[in-house]
Amino acid sequence: MFKNVLWWLALPLVLLSACDKSMVTVKYPNEIVPPVNNNNPIPTQQVKTGIQGIILDENNRPVQGASVKAGQKTISTNAKGYFLLDDITVVKAAAVVTVTKSGYFDGIRTFSIPADNKLQYVQIQLLPKKVAGVFDGATGGNITASNAQFIFRPNHVLNADNTPYTGKVSLYYAPINPERADFADIMPGDLRGINNGNALVGLKSYGMMALEVRGAAGEKLHLDSSMSVTFKVTIPATLLSSAPATIPLWHFDEKIGVWREEGSANKVGDSYLGSLKHFSTWTHSLWFWPAYFTATLQNETGSPLAFFQIKMTRQDGTSSFDYTNENGEVQGVVPANESLTMTVVKRHGTCEMEMLSRKVGPWTAFNSLGIIKVTPAAGNTLRISGTVTNCDNNPVTNGIVNVTVESKLYRALLKNGTYNITALHCEATATDVSINAIDLATNKTIARELTAVSVDQVADLQVCDVIEQSTASLIVDGTSYTYTTPADIVDLSSDTSDVYRVKITKNPFGNIKESCVLILAGLEKGTHVRNMHLNLPNVFLGGDYSYTVTQEAPRKGDFLIFTINGKLRNAQDYTDTRLRTISGTVKVKRLW
Repeated sequence: MFKNVLWWLALPLVLLSACDKSMVTVKYPNEIVPPVNNNNPIPTQQVKTGIQGIILDENNRPVQGASVKAGQKTISTNAKGYFLLDDITVVKAAAVVTVTKSGYFDGIRTFSIPADNKLQYVQIQLLPKKVAGVFDGATGGNITASNAQFIFRPNHVLNADNTPYTGKVSLYYAPINPERADFADIMPGDLRGINNGNALVGLKSYGMMALEVRGAAGEKLHLDSSMSVTFKVTIPATLLSSAPATIPLWHFDEKIGVWREEGSANKVGDSYLGSLKHFSTWTHSLWFWPAYFTATLQNETGSPLAFFQIKMTRQDGTSSFDYTNENGEVQGVVPANESLTMTVVKRHGTCEMEMLSRKVGPWTAFNSLGIIKVTPAAGNTLRISGTVTNCDNNPVTNGIVNVTVESKLYRALLKNGTYNITALHCEATATDVSINAIDLATNKTIARELTAVSVDQVADLQVCDVIEQSTASLIVDGTSYTYTTPADIVDLSSDTSDVYRVKITKNPFGNIKESCVLILAGLEKGTHVRNMHLNLPNVFLGGDYSYTVTQEAPRKGDFLIFTINGKLRNAQDYTDTRLRTISGTVKVKRLW
């Protein structure tokens, strides 16, 4: 990951206290065909990646303060609904992003990672929790929602301790209609499911619904699994003629990010009639055997088209959706043995515009479409290019450029002192653009702000500003580790008002990564004690450590300096009673 160029963003990352050293893996074109095991047919291979995205509400407005989790990291969205989780470990065949926000059902998106250590993109629209009806827990009741009916039996709803809840019960319900234009942003997962034969399959949805029951005081309740809730839900009008007489039911497994088959429903008139033993998010869907595809999107000059949506449409009009990564690469699942229409879509918030359409398939197994050239029409994108020179007016050959447009981060390595980035831009109006270039050979930088419209924008840069260096020097059981920015990363983030985290990464561009995160209880002078966990090669260490702040950082741009000391034990093998010593000094710049 290009993590050492993100210091200037000053994003409030929430990180785990851990150290890790891992080898960067290569692409695996055959491993996305999942092996079957007793419970989960998704391959378990994990990879390093980064994920950024936009979170929207039901009116397509940005959601601030939503909690976004992927891998073992969590972060909150900013005022524009934007988030960035960099250097995370996820399941390559099924990376899961989970969004929580009070008043909304959880938003969950699943996707395959086409290439390791490349930034991905996701857009999620949250569904509001609205009360469909209220009934008495002791007597049960019938609830009529916007497009559905539900029948609850007496003592059907239980408290957390599994005793019957006898007060007033509120049913929270949100329908998800596959006919909606924003279905791709709302639906959980990625339309993959595990059927009763424990095979990973693709799904064609005839409707989804999110369900939850709560008590009079807002406490979360659950159903007695020995009983069933009978439901009747209207079939979307355009899908009614093709709706089968009997259709499988699937609940969403939030742990692994796919649907699981459980039961079935029968067609009665214009509706499906079925029963559920527990509440979560459900779909009534047909399944199909999947085929897999990869493709790389570029503009006419060969620059990657990052974060564009790829839509694969079947002959019956239903579609599946994926986004390209920062290299323009995409990997997805489609029905096997069917002809499809592939559409390249510019999508950001409510903005959507088709840019290319072509017939593809039929396919079986794994298929590569190679490089697909797309020439965006005027007004569809903003192309930013230019040269980057050093203070001697020579081209910078070892460097990187970051560009932020409409809350999306784009980045590119310099090639012979030049860069070319194609960014999404939804309106043919002026927009603010932030550019940051770094000369990795001299540790110098330049930052520039400009206003641009949806045309070619030339921004030539001269990199002369010296980057102030943050440093860390650690000794772990006699072994020294030294880090200096910007070749390495040493950054400080604020978790809450009294919890801070220092993240240290050794040479992010190297094949072998070395990283560590220290949790701090405060930034004031003096000695503090916190618990530390270090994940070193072949051993996981844990225990209390102390740190002493010798220089405070009261303002943005100030440097915090502290020393650390501790005795750590093997946290995986408790028979290993050896104490490992950690000590060192950290100097890190405050960025907020």
